Amino acid sequence: MKNVLPIVLSLFLSMGIALADDSEFRLLVSQNDGTVGGEYQVKAQIKITDGQPSPKVVNSLTLDVPYGATLTAPADAADLNWFTNDAAVSGYECSLSKLDGYYRILVTSNGVSDGTGWQITNSAWSDIVTLRWVIGSVLPHDVTLTNTTDAAAYYTGTTGDSDAMDWATTPKQGEELKIAAKVFLRGAFSTSTGTMNTTLSNTSPQAIPTNAPYDDKSVASIPTNITDWVKLEIRSQETGPAVNFVSVFLDENGNIVADDGSTLEFLMDSPEGSKNYYFVIHHRNHLPVMSGSTIGLDASSSTQYDFTTGVGQAYGTNALADLKGDGSVFGMFAGDANASDGVNSTDYLAVKNEINTSGYQMGDVNLSGLVNSTDYLIVKPNIGNNSQVPN
Repeated sequence: MKNVLPIVLSLFLSMGIALADDSEFRLLVSQNDGTVGGEYQVKAQIKITDGQPSPKVVNSLTLDVPYGATLTAPADAADLNWFTNDAAVSGYECSLSKLDGYYRILVTSNGVSDGTGWQITNSAWSDIVTLRWVIGSVLPHDVTLTNTTDAAAYYTGTTGDSDAMDWATTPKQGEELKIAAKVFLRGAFSTSTGTMNTTLSNTSPQAIPTNAPYDDKSVASIPTNITDWVKLEIRSQETGPAVNFVSVFLDENGNIVADDGSTLEFLMDSPEGSKNYYFVIHHRNHLPVMSGSTIGLDASSSTQYDFTTGVGQAYGTNALADLKGDGSVFGMFAGDANASDGVNSTDYLAVKNEINTSGYQMGDVNLSGLVNSTDYLIVKPNIGNNSQVPN
């Protein structure tokens, strides 16, 4: 995936226009259905740069938002919830053009003034419009402001500013973030070794598929120290959508590793850039977990977030299983054989339907490569547990 690059804003020069470094644009993910044919939405936002005079009244603006091949423009309207939906704002014409590989936002005014115009401040981000796409393939989505796109805002009659009008020239850029995390799966964990089994990657032929079970990612081979695939997503808010996600390997020591099976950090694009995020970990037959607090992420370094060290490392109440019974090590609850985000009697039926089958099976909750009575015994003590990851 192409690295996220800083935005270079287009400046329009003419007589009587003063240039200033006055405001910023950014993108925030507002919906991510995570399925082919589902919706992916982002909010385009603007604010006055910290320390600059405000409020300012918008006269006009333009912003290009490129997107990658995993997304397509919908057949119907690609724009929702313009700022003009606010009854207090009037006198603007807004349009969204669907162009080749990007959307172009245009806002123009018709005689607005300080009293009736759209005022932007330096204390909060203001929504311009929500942009929509249809998900074409379930892979990390590349929606970001880049160094080849235009973005500028034009103000007029601004309050608290000696310039009658000026162009904004500062972006809020996306980044390719470095991520590291550790988690154990209860079903595969051995209390005697303190590690997880790697049976599925050491059978002949290997049971773990080269195509990830969560999305459209594929690899050439599976390293032999791998327990299984997991999906890691990042989100900005407890109840918000996934900003982005990636399928990655989980090794026997609980480390989430890159495709080589050994690198302890990996990269994930985010249109929202360096900031604090929650981690959410998904496994196909264990209950998903979310980090108990946010983690600061950026493009330069990573600190491994360790779910295994305490029950408070996961969001919610007792959202992790005590793997040794002494409070020393924790992991994801096993037994969700039908991926319903809860363990109940229907998971018994899921195991029963696959009994005595081998390979990569949902009912194989201990990841032994064979569905048998041992899997029933793992489901039973976990009945009644549910995912505490907020929707």
